[in-house]
Amino acid sequence: AMSAFAEAWGDVGFKAYIENGEKGAFPWTMIDKITPSPDLTVGAMLQAAQEHIVILVDGFIMTSCMLAASKLYPAVTDYAVFCHSGDESGHKRLLDAMGAQPVLSLGLRLGEGTGAICAYPIVQSAVNMINQMDSFSGADITKYF
Repeated sequence: AMSAFAEAWGDVGFKAYIENGEKGAFPWTMIDKITPSPDLTVGAMLQAAQEHIVILVDGFIMTSCMLAASKLYPAVTDYAVFCHSGDESGHKRLLDAMGAQPVLSLGLRLGEGTGAICAYPIVQSAVNMINQMDSFSGADITKYF
């Protein structure tokens, strides 16, 4: 799966990176066991980052894929919003490995994207606040103290 992914990206440096056992062995060996198509998931994350699209990372498996993506292209985490910290024993370790702070910590382990569903309104509110909130000077508010 890794070689096919590298071929699709057509980047000789990338293919050499993942074929290097020291660099490509972890976390690919783990991810191949827990998700049916890590190459597609990691590829989608890398593509989203390339197109400057925010990535809502939900749960243990997607966090594992984000860790793999970050080993290939560290800046991918700049586009990641980690929705929640799950109840799986390794999830917190994955988040810690990337220095990620999840939006929520609900102990979820359902696997249906429930963390992203819960975090989305918070993320949307933050975006609205950044884009729509006026400044004191823009709202013509005078200092009263």
